[in-house]
Amino acid sequence: MPAYKRILVPVDGRGTSRNALLAALELARDAGGSIRVVHQVEKVAHVISYEYVGQVMNHAREVAAKVLDDAL
Repeated sequence: MPAYKRILVPVDGRGTSRNALLAALELARDAGGSIRVVHQVEKVAHVISYEYVGQVMNHAREVAAKVLDDAL
């Protein structure tokens, strides 16, 4: 079996992505590798001014952290 040193794992909060994350964690652990988790925000309203960008990014980080916490 090839050694997976770097694994990119897209997650969206659904069960299948949770399973993929768990499998990637196991592969990386067994091979001494690492993973990078990617979570895409589905829809973001158009930001009228830059004052809201920080709020949008903070919300995106919170959602991504919840997806990762739920998977683990």
